[in-house]
Amino acid sequence: MALTVSTLLLLPLMNGRAPLGGTVAALCCFMVAYTIANVVLYTVNMDYSRPDTGGTDFTVLSSFGLVCSFVAASIGLAAADRVGYPAVAVAAIVLVAAGVVLGLSHQRRFPHRPGPAVGPTAEQPTEQSAVDGVKAVA
Repeated sequence: MALTVSTLLLLPLMNGRAPLGGTVAALCCFMVAYTIANVVLYTVNMDYSRPDTGGTDFTVLSSFGLVCSFVAASIGLAAADRVGYPAVAVAAIVLVAAGVVLGLSHQRRFPHRPGPAVGPTAEQPTEQSAVDGVKAVA
């Protein structure tokens, strides 16, 4: 929702007739919304990462998102050259809304499973693993 509103605030800039103050405010709103969206995306990526291969899982998931972003940006710029930035911005808003709806419906298909309980029966880290963050194997 915040990305939609902030993109709409950028429409005067995309038309080439934007006051400086409004442009600065719109860009600030856009960057805040974009940062929030990235935090959510990376949080989901961390949630889907497996404990034993978390670094690789997170990197692959994040890289896939970045590749999609670069491809979409390239397509968007080519389309903006042909039909103009405002039309591409409106199309982007529609795609973001569709993605949110699709993502929410996908997530609702899978019930939330709580992680393992942390308590006195959980394995306590050894002195060696506490120092270097790697579990020692005997």
